Amino acid sequence: MTPETAVIAGGIFNALIAVFHLAFWKLFRWRDEVARMSRVNGAILQVMNLRLTWFFILFAALAFIFPAELVNTAMGKTLLGAMAIFWLMRAVEQVIFFGLSQPASKIFFASCFIGVAANAFPALA
Repeated sequence: MTPETAVIAGGIFNALIAVFHLAFWKLFRWRDEVARMSRVNGAILQVMNLRLTWFFILFAALAFIFPAELVNTAMGKTLLGAMAIFWLMRAVEQVIFFGLSQPASKIFFASCFIGVAANAFPALA
């Protein structure tokens, strides 16, 4: 796999994660769950999810539009390294906050390493 191909794979991964985040309202019944929270906490949860979704869309777009620049420039490698660290930290947080006793948690933990690999490999190449 070339570094540029890894970047594009990372873009696809981030696009899929963005779609997943947009489905949170339905998947996690947020209409009912958020209604039980204070207005401020419910708003914070939803705003943070929307900003994370934007972040994933942005990184997917950068990967699709500028794969060579991400691989061949210091700024690109820095962005890829930052994204690899993001996914590594997210994997650690999966264990801390969700544990690994449920199959879905194990799958999400493992999937975080797709993000790590798709960004770390071209950053270090």
